[in-house]
Amino acid sequence: MTKIIMMSIGLIIANCIGLIMLVIIGVYFYVNEDTSQVTKENIEVFNMELDVQFNPDNLEELVGNSENVFIGEVIENVGSDRIDETLPRTQFQVKVVENIKGELRGNVIVNQHIGYFNYKGESGEEQFGLEKFEGQEFLQEGKTYIFSSLFQADKGWHNLHPVQGEVLINEDKRLLSVERIAYQEAFKNQDI
Repeated sequence: MTKIIMMSIGLIIANCIGLIMLVIIGVYFYVNEDTSQVTKENIEVFNMELDVQFNPDNLEELVGNSENVFIGEVIENVGSDRIDETLPRTQFQVKVVENIKGELRGNVIVNQHIGYFNYKGESGEEQFGLEKFEGQEFLQEGKTYIFSSLFQADKGWHNLHPVQGEVLINEDKRLLSVERIAYQEAFKNQDI
């Protein structure tokens, strides 16, 4: 009798472990969607409308509505998630090179409002989509940008203002100097 009870308990434990593993694997694949088959030919691009309470094309307003403005080099893509079914976000580790506004040090995580997602097409087949703002591209590893951001404490990352908050710096040192000066002047004259 004891042997039967022990075997039953063993089977229950094994089934529970198996079920837990299936749930973990399912969640992993749901969160980390396989985009290895994604090509430019089979992606539908969805451009989001920018809806903010300030003029992001005005540097004084952009800087004034940012907690941090800094020059940084993108080290690597460190993840992605979604706000809901179709609002993907992509996170990157960035090395802070220079602060224009704020006091960031070392490496930080920035959150870019752009990313891939899966959805059911009109035919019911799984489709790949890219959601982004007009004129926005993924940050590129090894490239340097001027970032304008707001810190999100619960995630531990810096949300970039779309498009204007992630400006690729030209490799030309003279242009970098001009861009840096423009942002420094905007910080002195920021419009909050």
